[in-house]
Amino acid sequence: MRLKSKVKIVLLTTLISNLTIINNSYAADCSPEITTNGSRTVVAFKTVGTCTWSTPAGATDFKGLIVAGGGGGGADLAGGGGGGGYVEFETLTATSDVFTVTVGDGGAGAVTNIRVAGSNGGNSTVVGTGVNLIARGGAGGATWYAGGYPAGANGGSGGGQAGYNGTNSTKSNGTQTLQSQTPILSTIGGQQFGFDGSAGGNPYYPGGGGGAGGNGSHTPATGGSGRSNSILGTTYLWAGGGGGAGWSGVGGGGGSGGGGGGGSGSVSAGVGGVGGTGGLNNGGNGVYVGGGGGTNTGGGGGAGTHNNYAGGKGGSGIVVLSYLTFIGNTTISLQLASGVATAIYRSNSTIEALVGTAGRVTFYQAGKVIPGCKNRNSSGTAPNIKATCTWKPSTRGSVKISASINPTSASYALTNSAVFPVTVSARTTPR
Repeated sequence: MRLKSKVKIVLLTTLISNLTIINNSYAADCSPEITTNGSRTVVAFKTVGTCTWSTPAGATDFKGLIVAGGGGGGADLAGGGGGGGYVEFETLTATSDVFTVTVGDGGAGAVTNIRVAGSNGGNSTVVGTGVNLIARGGAGGATWYAGGYPAGANGGSGGGQAGYNGTNSTKSNGTQTLQSQTPILSTIGGQQFGFDGSAGGNPYYPGGGGGAGGNGSHTPATGGSGRSNSILGTTYLWAGGGGGAGWSGVGGGGGSGGGGGGGSGSVSAGVGGVGGTGGLNNGGNGVYVGGGGGTNTGGGGGAGTHNNYAGGKGGSGIVVLSYLTFIGNTTISLQLASGVATAIYRSNSTIEALVGTAGRVTFYQAGKVIPGCKNRNSSGTAPNIKATCTWKPSTRGSVKISASINPTSASYALTNSAVFPVTVSARTTPR
């Protein structure tokens, strides 16, 4: 009996010691920047990391921009980092959903004397019910590879190739990599963009990182341009490539749209590359070290030059969602045309619905649709928008007339008028 008790204690102790406690962690609530752009509400997620965001009541069709973090620049006569992957869409339907939103950070620039490429940028994503949209982080720029050091990795846009001491570069530059998307982008008016980093040119000439709008180049190693989008209300360029380094010449400029400039060496008084402009924020200028990509642009980091200068950090990404601002009810009121106060039995009268926005108006008598007066299109411009109904009263006395408007804009809900009592008098002339 005592033996059985000891066995039970041993088994219980073993089970407890092997028990894994699962700590469920949840994404924090988002605190995005919310602005308006005409009739649309614009929600910009700029903080690096993951959070959850509930779609507002009445918001259904979304436009969006997803930009990943840019790749870090390479070190020591190196290639520029690739711009972050870029995804845009026009007609994503999501009703009463919760999105998990991730904003990718820029990749770290390569450090000296380690001989590894700059780090890839982090992915930016939007995930919800039936939604998994991914912008892939930009590729890190290659580091000086005499002796077999790595060339640029692949990513949202490819990293630039490093220079080489004495012969033309032979290792591959980084290339752009497309992502599978849910839903398929073509079904929501969407596209994704990214381009290749540049191979090196003549000896000692690295390549610039690719951008969302074009390939990187060399001699000098300029980053590829970004792609334009005006979802924030101003047209900006996004995800420019980082500039590659210069040696006896000018460092490559960052691609327009936040790419960092490449550094330049002191031989022949070389000059560092200028950071890319035209983005939400500009890329940093290269000196000897590479300039950083612009914050929230997805710009690639600029490359460091020889001897032993580090690459610049890639710019962080951004996620922007836009939807029609839901206002609620519009206005609708009724009157008889020409200011008359009464209608005549079995004679045509014109009912006018004065409305606050364009839409289709349906007229009712005692709750039933008046023949020929369903979905009547409004006309005119605010504040003089109206729809009309030709009505021939079939009863005398006080008649209850009403109407409803189905607005053209999704910003407004279907709205009913108050009851409009009309006195219908007998004819005073023979038929």
